[in-house]
Amino acid sequence: MSDSHNPDAPTARRRGALQLVLLFLASTILSLAAAGTATAQPVSEPEGGPELPVVTVTNASDGVFWRLDSYWGSSVNHPGAGVYDGDRVRLECYKWGNVVPPLNNNGLWYQATVISGRGTGSGMVNDHFLITGFDLPEILLPNVPPCEEYRLPQGRVA
Repeated sequence: MSDSHNPDAPTARRRGALQLVLLFLASTILSLAAAGTATAQPVSEPEGGPELPVVTVTNASDGVFWRLDSYWGSSVNHPGAGVYDGDRVRLECYKWGNVVPPLNNNGLWYQATVISGRGTGSGMVNDHFLITGFDLPEILLPNVPPCEEYRLPQGRVA
């Protein structure tokens, strides 16, 4: 039977297409959630606090300086004070701030500490430079608390 003789056919096609889209979205969300738990590995804090994720740095082959706050212009310009590709960092808290180049679409920042690799110290780093298991900007990792009056290395309050 052709669609011109069945007035319900366009509605049925739209309903079927909507069901396919919803199925695709559900499977994508489940895949991202599974990938996120496989990539971010929790470790215990020395003080026995909550388990915080440890992730790998990317997009930083020449190094990325730590930031004092959640905006690109607040860099700590000391050689080695930051992160490099392959470094492993512990995410201690998160804060929303300015977006970073090249895509200018990610305003999520983490206070992080290098636990292994070439980089040193701790500071703020944008989510763009972290392999969190989510290939999307601004997706918070579980077990990372918001930064509240976090004391920065030079005594400033973020």
